[in-house]
Amino acid sequence: MTRRFSALLVFSVATVVVLAVGCQQAAAPPAPALGRVADFSFVDQDGAVVTRRSLDGEPWVASFFFTRCQTVCPIITGRVKQLEALASDRSTPLRIVSFTVDPRHDQSTVLKQFADANEVEWSLVTGSESAIKAVARSFSVALEGEADPGQPDFGILHSGHLILVDGNANIRTYYRSSEDGVEDRILADARRLQTQP
Repeated sequence: MTRRFSALLVFSVATVVVLAVGCQQAAAPPAPALGRVADFSFVDQDGAVVTRRSLDGEPWVASFFFTRCQTVCPIITGRVKQLEALASDRSTPLRIVSFTVDPRHDQSTVLKQFADANEVEWSLVTGSESAIKAVARSFSVALEGEADPGQPDFGILHSGHLILVDGNANIRTYYRSSEDGVEDRILADARRLQTQP
């Protein structure tokens, strides 16, 4: 066996190993279920009813916000806008639902004004305080306080995460909205869920 042939053989074997490892990484299974979203029925900025069951069948992303928030909420809204645009560019179907944590103020008409002012095309939903809190509990995210314009952050503490839910209402992954490039991770994970048998 010539030295040149031996080197070519070693290179070929190494290439096959690298490709095999790459294929295994690409075919990584989706994250395990971390919980289940409670049933809900809310109204969006257009007055349409959005239920948990209406989201079944495809992965979707949830977030929590309120229109008077000036701290983490603009970051969340900006990140979701980028996610929605990227999903559209990559032809990846992905529903997005943002739950207001200030439902007494954020009625459908207020959400509509907010959506128009911020070029929001996904679902902004509102309902009773008790129902919003029940959904937040099912997501295992922070939601404390009540709206008080005299307090910092209007007296409301809430999660800034984006949350990926599969087509069976199982919570799969939490993402920090402040993380650069998180949109790519969410879309990759959503595609993995879509191809899951």
